[in-house]
Amino acid sequence: MQTLNPVTLAFDGQQLIEASAGTGKTYTITGLYLRYLLGLYEDAQGNQGEPLTVEQILVVTFTEAATSEIKDRVRARISMAKNMLLGEHSSDALLRDLIAQLDDRQQAFNRLDMAAKSLDESAIYTIHGFCQRMLKQHAFESNMAFNLRFTLDESELHEQAVFDFWRQFVYPLRAEQAQAVLAHYSSPHSLLKELRALINREQLQLQPHIDDPEAELTQLWHCQSEYLKALPQFKQALREGDFFNAIAASDIKGNAKPKHKSNLAGLAAFSDNDDTQLSLGAAKHSFSLWSAQSLEDPSIYKKNGQPFSHPLVVEFERMAQLSQGLGERLAQVICVLALAYVRRHVQSNKARTGIIAPDDLLSQLYDALHNDSDNQLQQQIRRQYPVAMIDEFQDTDPIQYGIFSTIYRPSDEQFTNLTMIGDPKQAIYGFRGADIFTYIDAKQQLSAQQQYTLAKNFRSATPLVESVNNLFSSHPQSFIFNDAIPYQEVEANGKDKALLYKGEALGAMDFVFYGSGAEVLSKEQGQSALAEAFAKRVHFLLAAAQQGDLLLGETPPCAGDFCILVRDRGEAALMKQALTRQGVASVYLARESVFKQPLAQHLYRLLAIIHGPYDERALRGLLAGPFYNFNSAQLLALSDDAEQWQQQLQHFAELKRRWYRDGALAMLEQLLWQNQLPQVWAEQGWDVERLLTDFRHLGEILQHKQLELDGTARLLKYFHQQLTRDSSEGDSAQLRLESDAQLVQIVTMHASKGLEYPIVFMPFAVNFRSASAAYYHHQGQLYLDLSKQQENLARAERERLAEDLRLLYVALTRPIYHCALGLYNLGKHKRSQLLQSALGYLLFPGAEGTENVRELLQARLAPYPDMSLTDADHYQSGENLVQENAAVERHVRVQQAVIERNWRATSFSALSFKHSDHHGTSHSGGDDEDHRLQQSLVLKQALPVAQLTAYDFPKGPGPGSALHDILEQISFRGVLAGEAQAMEELEQVITHTLHKYALDESWHALLCSWMAAIMRCPILESGLYLGQLQSDDCLVEMEFHLALNELDAQHFNATMISLFGYDFGLDFERVKGVLKGFIDLIFCYQGRYYVLDYKSNYLGESADDYNDEALTHAMNAHSYHVQGAIYMVALHRLLAARLPDYDPAKHLGGMVYTFLRAMPEGHGVYYRPFSVTEIDTLDGLFAKGAHYA
Repeated sequence: MQTLNPVTLAFDGQQLIEASAGTGKTYTITGLYLRYLLGLYEDAQGNQGEPLTVEQILVVTFTEAATSEIKDRVRARISMAKNMLLGEHSSDALLRDLIAQLDDRQQAFNRLDMAAKSLDESAIYTIHGFCQRMLKQHAFESNMAFNLRFTLDESELHEQAVFDFWRQFVYPLRAEQAQAVLAHYSSPHSLLKELRALINREQLQLQPHIDDPEAELTQLWHCQSEYLKALPQFKQALREGDFFNAIAASDIKGNAKPKHKSNLAGLAAFSDNDDTQLSLGAAKHSFSLWSAQSLEDPSIYKKNGQPFSHPLVVEFERMAQLSQGLGERLAQVICVLALAYVRRHVQSNKARTGIIAPDDLLSQLYDALHNDSDNQLQQQIRRQYPVAMIDEFQDTDPIQYGIFSTIYRPSDEQFTNLTMIGDPKQAIYGFRGADIFTYIDAKQQLSAQQQYTLAKNFRSATPLVESVNNLFSSHPQSFIFNDAIPYQEVEANGKDKALLYKGEALGAMDFVFYGSGAEVLSKEQGQSALAEAFAKRVHFLLAAAQQGDLLLGETPPCAGDFCILVRDRGEAALMKQALTRQGVASVYLARESVFKQPLAQHLYRLLAIIHGPYDERALRGLLAGPFYNFNSAQLLALSDDAEQWQQQLQHFAELKRRWYRDGALAMLEQLLWQNQLPQVWAEQGWDVERLLTDFRHLGEILQHKQLELDGTARLLKYFHQQLTRDSSEGDSAQLRLESDAQLVQIVTMHASKGLEYPIVFMPFAVNFRSASAAYYHHQGQLYLDLSKQQENLARAERERLAEDLRLLYVALTRPIYHCALGLYNLGKHKRSQLLQSALGYLLFPGAEGTENVRELLQARLAPYPDMSLTDADHYQSGENLVQENAAVERHVRVQQAVIERNWRATSFSALSFKHSDHHGTSHSGGDDEDHRLQQSLVLKQALPVAQLTAYDFPKGPGPGSALHDILEQISFRGVLAGEAQAMEELEQVITHTLHKYALDESWHALLCSWMAAIMRCPILESGLYLGQLQSDDCLVEMEFHLALNELDAQHFNATMISLFGYDFGLDFERVKGVLKGFIDLIFCYQGRYYVLDYKSNYLGESADDYNDEALTHAMNAHSYHVQGAIYMVALHRLLAARLPDYDPAKHLGGMVYTFLRAMPEGHGVYYRPFSVTEIDTLDGLFAKGAHYA
C-alpha cells in the first residue's frame, strides 16, 4: 500500500486512507480540507479545481464529540494558515507546502478568512445528522413525512410490540402448548431480551432458515400432540418392561451416555412422574440417547461388544422425533415469528404516531437513493456536496456504505470525490453494529492505486513503536483476516523523552507474569494476583516519582500520567479496590450509563418503597442497603417493635411528601444529609466520591424527567426501563467523573480509543469472553445461527478473536513511553485457554500447547531488547506515598458566620432505638422471622370469617400501618351515625388499604364493624366518643419540628423518671438541632386540646389483657410515655403560637393512647393529663435557650 502524501494526493473519485494509531489522521483530514478551500486540486479532466466553500465540503464522522473536535481542528488550521500567509513562521510542513503552491496569497487569505467566519455553517456532521438534513431538504424525493418527532430511544416501542405479540400469540394457546413456550421464554420480558439485539438489524439473516414459520409451528404442535398421546403408553412400557435390566446387562460401556448412571436415573424418574419433558444434564430432550442412531456408535461399546437391541429402541426414535415440538426448534420458530411481528408493528406504530429513530434516518435515505430510478436525489446531493470525507470509516456498516457509495458513484458528468479514512485494526465496535466486513468489501472495490497508508507514528516513543511492530508483525496472520487487514509496520517519529528510573530507561513493553507457567490458573486466581501486583507497581512508581527517582525526561510523572486499561466495570472495580488497599487514589472513566451502576438499583428500590404500595420484605431489604445500612440485629429488633416500624413508615411518608412537593432531587438531598450518607459510606470503606457522584447524577436525571412525565408512577416506570435496557438516555446518562484531581485513571479499552497516556498498564490483558451467540459472516452476509451449530459457533469464535486482537492493538497504541501487560496461564478445569486470548494468540503463533508458558514467553521475547519479562511477585510497594492533591496549599474565601457542625435532625425513633443493656429489646421466643411475617399477613384458617375479632387481625408493622391509614381517612361522625356516604367511603378506604398492604380481602367485614365499634368507645373520662368529634375540631397527622439545644441522654432519662417513675434507659449521643415527628390526631373538646395516638399492639386475646396495669406496662416497655411527652411539648408550642390568650392550665388537655384491638369492648384507652409544671419542665428540657420551631 502506498504511503500518503496529503499535498499531492490525487482526488480521482474515491480513495481509502488507512491511518494506523498515532499517525495523524485528523491532521491529514484538516490538511485535505484546506486543499479544497484553496482549490489546490485537479478535477476529473485534469483542470485546476475550483476553491470550495465550507458548505460544500462534507465531513462525516460518528459522534458529536468527533464533529466538534474536527471543527475545532479545522478552525485552528485555517488560523495557522492565515498567519503564515501574513509572514509568520510555522513548523507545519504540510501548510508550508500548500502555501508554496499559491499564486495569489491575498486571494487565498480572503478565502480562508471567509471560511473561518462561516465555519459554523460548515458541513461537518455525524452520520445521523447528515441523513436527517438530506431527508428534510429533499423531503419529496425521499418521501419523508413532515412534522416527525425524533426519538433516541425505541425501547418502549419494542416493549409494546413484544407484549402485543405475547397477548395475541401465547394467551390463546392450549395449556400444553403454552407450557412448551414458557420452557424457552418464561415471560414477554425474556422474549424481549432475546429480540432486542435483532430488531433493528434488518440485514441480519437467521439460521436455520424457516420459509413458512406459521406452517412449521402448526406441524410442531401436531408433533407435540402426538407425543403427548404416546407418552403414557411409553412410560408404562419403561416401568413394566425390562429395558433397564437389558441396558445394565448390555456391552455398553458404563461411562457411555446411554448407560451412565445419572442418565438412567433421570429416565427412571421420568417414567415414574407426570413430567412431559425428559431433561438430562445439558440436553433438553434426550430420547435420542437411546435411539437407533446413537446405539449404532461403536465407540460406546466394550471391546468386541455386541450391539444393543431392544423393542423400545424404535419407540425412543419415535419419541425423539415427536418431541421436537418441545425442543429448540420451537424456540427458533417463535423467535422468527416474534421478530417479524415486532418489526412490522414497530414500523406501523412509528408511522401512525409520527416517530422516527436514528437508524430510520439511515435506512430511509438508503431506500430513497436506491429507489431513485432517475438518480435525481443522488445528483442533487452531489451538487450540494461535491466532495466528502468519511472519518472512522472502519466503523461503517452496509447501510452507511451503501449511502455514500451510491452518492459518489464514479461519473464523468461532474467532479466529485469520496475519501474514506480509517484504520481496520481499530474496528472494535462490532457490538454496536459496526461491520468490519463492509470495510473489507469497500477496500476490495478500489484499485491498489486508490489505497494509501500513513506511515509515521507521532504519538509513542521509538522503543514502544518498535515493540508493537515486533509483537504484531511476527505473527503471519496478526489480525486473522490478513489479506484484507495486513499489519504494516510504522516508523517512529523519534520522541526523545524516556521513562527513567534512577537514570536508567525502563523497558518500553513489560510482560508481567504470574504463576509457575505450567500450572493452569482460573480467571479469578489470575485476576486477583495481578490486580495486587499492578497496584503495588503503581504505588512503587509514584513513590519513586515523589522522591525524584522516576522521571519523564526531566520531570517526575504525576498520578494523572498513569492509566490502567480494563475491559469492563468488573475489572475496573477489582483494580480500584487493589489501588485503594495500597493507598493510591484513582478514578474510573467509562462510556457507560449511570443506570448500570449498582447504586441505581438501590435507588430504584428506594423510590418504589416510597411510592408504594407497601411491601414489608422489600422495605427490610432497603434498610439493609447503602441508604440505611441496618445490620441483621437491627432489622430483627425493628421487626419486633411495631412502633419503630411505624416511625420508619412515617419517615418514608415524609420523603414522599417532599418528593411530590419539591421533586426527586430535593427528596434525595434530604435523605443524603438526614442519614449522613457520606459519613456512613466512608465508615464502610466504600468509594464515597463515586457513590455521591452517581447519587446526584441520578437525582438530576429523575428531577428533569419528572418535569416531562405525568406523575410519579410514570417516573418509576421510566426508571425501571432505563435499568433493564442495553443503553440509556444517551450522553446525559453517561458516567460522570467523580473527581477532577490528578488521580490514576482507570479506563475501559473501548473508551480509550483516540486517547493517549504517558504510562499504561493492562493487568488483565489475557482475559476474554468466548462467543455466546453464533453471529458470523459468510460471503459478505451477517448470520445468526439460532441452533448454535458447532461449525457456526467456531466461525463466531474466530470473529470474536479477531475483534479482540483489534481491541488489543488499540490498547497497545495508547501509551507514549511505557506499558506493562499482565499474563498468566489462563484456563478452566486444568485446561489452558491462553491461546484463545488475543495476547496468547499473538505471543505464541503456531503453538499447540502451553506446557510451560513462562519458558515459551522468555524465548519469544529474547530477540527484542525493549520487551521484557517480569515475575508479578517481584512487584512491590514503594515508600510511604503522599497524596499529591493533599500537598497543594489552597486559599479560599473564608466564611465568617459560625456554622454548627453538630446540628442535626432527629426523631423519637432515633432517640429510642438504642437502649441500655438492661432495657434491651425483647424478642418473641425464637420464632422464625419469615414464619411470623407469614402468620401476620394471612387469615387464621382455624376460625370462620364470621367469628374473627380484632384480636385475630394480623400483627406487625404492615397491618398496624393499615389501621392508621384507615383512621386517617374516614369521617368519625359519619361512621358513628351510619350515614350512607360515610359507610361507602369507609368500605372504599378499607378495600384500597387491604390491597396496598397485601392483606387478605376477607378482613374487610371485620374492619368495617371494628371501625364502627371504635367510634363508640369512650376516650375521655367525660364519656367522649371518638365518633362525636367533628372534622373542624381535629388535626390529622400533624408534622412538627421541635428545636433542641444540647439534649443529652442522662439529663433526659432523669427527667422522664421524675415524671413517669420509670427508667426508660435511652442511650443516644448528645444532640442539637430539631426533633421531628408526626402526631396521629390532635382534637379539641370543651376548649381543651389533646394529642391522640393509635396503637395496634397485641397484648392478649381478651379485654382483660388490656387493663390499666397492662396498658401502663406497654406504655413503659415501648417508651410511649416518652413519645407522648414529646407530642405534648409540640402541642404546647403550637398553641402558644396560635392562641392569643393561651394558658396551659386552661387550654392544655393531655395525651390519649388508644390500643385499638380492645376498643370494641370499651377497653384499651390510656389517658394522662399534664400539669403546667410538668409541661414547663419538658419544654425547658428540649429548649434550654432554643427558639420555638
